[in-house]
Amino acid sequence: MLSRTMRSAGRVWERVMIGLQNLAEVKINPVITVTETAEGVRGDEGRARFLGLIRSFGFTKPRLKVLPLFRIGAEEKRTHAYEDWERIRADELSEADAEMLQCSSCRMVTSKGVYVCPILIETPEARMGETLAETLRPFPLRYGACHTCWAEGVSCRT
Repeated sequence: MLSRTMRSAGRVWERVMIGLQNLAEVKINPVITVTETAEGVRGDEGRARFLGLIRSFGFTKPRLKVLPLFRIGAEEKRTHAYEDWERIRADELSEADAEMLQCSSCRMVTSKGVYVCPILIETPEARMGETLAETLRPFPLRYGACHTCWAEGVSCRT
């Protein structure tokens, strides 16, 4: 018997596949973002498999972004939480490094307010305000997810 988590993941996967079909039918070509949850997904073979799947829906120029694992939410429980040392210290980032991180100048607008980034929208402390005007200030990069972005070179700008 499949676990509750496995059944839920299967339903989510099915809904994503339906969504891709719908987007392909109306000629919308999204950037499809997946997270590296299985070994090799970020490699050439894994990337080729995902691109093949995306092409099978009719996308002629598929756009795929593979993110590393962020050990937050369910992933924190599945593997392990961030260690105390997995935080960015102010002296570790040059100005150029900071500019590569989305949180230095971008914001995520949601129905629940404006957040520093899409990775932290479930983190209450990452909510910066109700309006964009309230969020035009630096954000302290004190979260493990910030460390993952910096260490893995993740940028929402590319």
